[in-house]
Amino acid sequence: MCGSRRARGPADKENIMSHHHQRSIAFTILLSLTLGVQGFGLAAQKAKSASAKPDPWVKDTLKSYKKLISDRKGLKDAEAIELINKLHEKYEGMCAKDKAAYAMGIADSLLSGRCKRKPTKDGLYRSTIKALSLTDKNGSRYLAKAFDNKKKFKNKEWINLRGDMLEHLGRCKDPKYIDFLVDVALKNTSDTLMAKAGGALKYYKETKLTVRKGISKVLIKKFANIYDNAHKNGNSNDPVRKTWENRHAAVSDPWNTTLQALTRQHYRSANDWNRFWNKYKSKNWDKPLKTR
Repeated sequence: MCGSRRARGPADKENIMSHHHQRSIAFTILLSLTLGVQGFGLAAQKAKSASAKPDPWVKDTLKSYKKLISDRKGLKDAEAIELINKLHEKYEGMCAKDKAAYAMGIADSLLSGRCKRKPTKDGLYRSTIKALSLTDKNGSRYLAKAFDNKKKFKNKEWINLRGDMLEHLGRCKDPKYIDFLVDVALKNTSDTLMAKAGGALKYYKETKLTVRKGISKVLIKKFANIYDNAHKNGNSNDPVRKTWENRHAAVSDPWNTTLQALTRQHYRSANDWNRFWNKYKSKNWDKPLKTR
């Protein structure tokens, strides 16, 4: 009949299914091509950065920077910090050689004996420390060297600055310096530096589970030892106990934060962490644990 709709037969259905299938294939091919082009673009950018030639401006700017920090009175420090900022703005676009040169160049303020400042005028040092932590893994070696530069930062008034170095070394997330930070956390005689080193380990929360377990094991054991010594003597006026109490107070917050980050748990006391370790050390911490 005129105006009536013809019923669809099997052949029609097959044609419709074939049409949809063809559209699906075409879309998949288009998506693959798009992602491929994007991936190629990112790879090309990385290759370009890796193969790019050093920029003379970087070398010249670092040369100017070294002249500024050589002013023993520190009158040129503001200008030196401004050069750090300008260099950092260009960092992502630098070739690999310039990135390494930038980190080594600005680290001169921390490592060179020609650049000496008083603890009350440490702005240049702190700006350098922060900048080094933003240079991927290029700056980690210089932060570690600066921390160990006891000839320059040997006195107690430099403790807080050295603690800042540890914090920013952790921010580099360089696996080569996990043992370095662990060693300071466990063996240093300064409560402040123990606290800072242990706290800096929180930045390794995305490392492999085996690595996180290794860090957690030694921190938990040391945390328990500090707690026991701070509470084993009933005399609160005992100077030895007071020393351990001060240490426990110093490390508790930063170490708790690190352990929470590494284990995905939320305990707050040395005893609770010790119980957790004894019960769940062989479990997969990246999956939900029945801890209650």
